[in-house]
Amino acid sequence: MVRITPAYEGGRLILVLEGRLVQSLLDELRAALKDVSSGAPCALDLSGLTFLDEPSARELAGLRRNGVSIIGCSPFVASLIALQDQHQS
Repeated sequence: MVRITPAYEGGRLILVLEGRLVQSLLDELRAALKDVSSGAPCALDLSGLTFLDEPSARELAGLRRNGVSIIGCSPFVASLIALQDQHQS
């Protein structure tokens, strides 16, 4: 289960993710991001994320490549996302 909570900081929307992000829950993340108005600054705060599977890491890596800031990653989560970036190269 993942909890996605919107927060605002300095005019920027931050979606705070907590819990476990797995492939079956990616539609929830996509829906939350769809609510972001086009071109508005957005970030994902992953400090509360305790687990993600490979499809979720791939999704987050793609979002980062498309301009979504990712903040607050644990070293574990950051390494999984970086691994997907390496596979993309």
